[in-house]
Amino acid sequence: MTFAISLKQFCRTPLTSIVFLVLFTTAAFFVSCGAIIWIRNQAVIKAYEDVFVTVGTVRQLPTRIEIDETWDALSKDYTRRRIARYAAPVPVAVLDFEGAEYVFEPEKRPYYGAWRPDL
Repeated sequence: MTFAISLKQFCRTPLTSIVFLVLFTTAAFFVSCGAIIWIRNQAVIKAYEDVFVTVGTVRQLPTRIEIDETWDALSKDYTRRRIARYAAPVPVAVLDFEGAEYVFEPEKRPYYGAWRPDL
């Protein structure tokens, strides 16, 4: 019974009813478009996950942190900064473990880049 009274009250103000219906349909349109885009995006992500391979990088952790002090004549004080110190470089043999499927064997390089055969 209260729902019928609410509908009667809603129909008494036609301008508010029209604005409400326009806003409601616009919101429903955007929600449905967002759901469609999300579903398509999930399908594309799944397709890309099947095609591409994860590329891993290895970073050697510092063994100690030293504080370097340099004199700053402008501020007449020492400027301190942290400098990472490393032990001997990690050998390439550490990267050769069971389960690692390499396209190219690991090498000792300072930088790695992407390789595309079609370019």
